[in-house]
Amino acid sequence: MTRNNKKQVERVAKVIEKIQTSRIKVRREVYINAVQAKKLRELSLATRVPQAEYVREGVGLVLNKYERVITMGGDT
Repeated sequence: MTRNNKKQVERVAKVIEKIQTSRIKVRREVYINAVQAKKLRELSLATRVPQAEYVREGVGLVLNKYERVITMGGDT
């Protein structure tokens, strides 16, 4: 295998791993206030997007915002 082929295989393997781990979902229970719940339900009904999808998007936004804190914090 040539050096370029090896690098390409490594890149493809990383992409496959990222896709596989992004599909695995872990169940979490969260509490939101009544106003948030009402607005989330209304948004979901209006857009036909599941409420869980909006919650996942919100978690992603928060994690991106605080990425520096996470990387500085080390192992937990």
